[in-house]
Amino acid sequence: LKTFTPEKKKQKNYIGVVYVARLDAVKGHFDLLEAWKKINSSVIKKLFLVGDGELRGKLAHFIAENKLENSIVLLGNRNDIHAILNEADIAVFPSHVEGLTLSLLEKMAMELPVVASDIDELSSIITNNFNGLLFQCGNSDDLAEKLFILLEDEILRKQLGKNARETVIKNYSLNTAKQYEKFY
Repeated sequence: LKTFTPEKKKQKNYIGVVYVARLDAVKGHFDLLEAWKKINSSVIKKLFLVGDGELRGKLAHFIAENKLENSIVLLGNRNDIHAILNEADIAVFPSHVEGLTLSLLEKMAMELPVVASDIDELSSIITNNFNGLLFQCGNSDDLAEKLFILLEDEILRKQLGKNARETVIKNYSLNTAKQYEKFY
């Protein structure tokens, strides 16, 4: 929680959406890109994809082919994840398969509302409409709808983000672990 504490954001003229994941088929990047091109929002938005992997070339081709270069940025591998998350307004997690969800908890700790696929690993942490929004895994229309809601509703974005951080503090902090250890 000390490492992933939100700080004052820089002024920018767009709403930033971030996804940090290995560029791999099971991570749902193409679902996200399909959803992104369907969003007809009045706000200026940018999607930042952090990570590298076998799909980088195909993703870059899709972005160019669909003329999305002005709204999607492939950042590659980065060591400044805290800074990237701090400047984001929304996090997205379209994975089809997940293991340990530490990355999800990091985003939540940064007070980011998360739009996540409804797979068990993510829906066991995200409570829909409380600390994030869930969409049907693999359904780009549902993902686009959930992203649109958060892009358009700043009040909801901030409330879900605050609830997300509180969820991490309450359920996943070191203090909680120590309480469980003491109990057992």
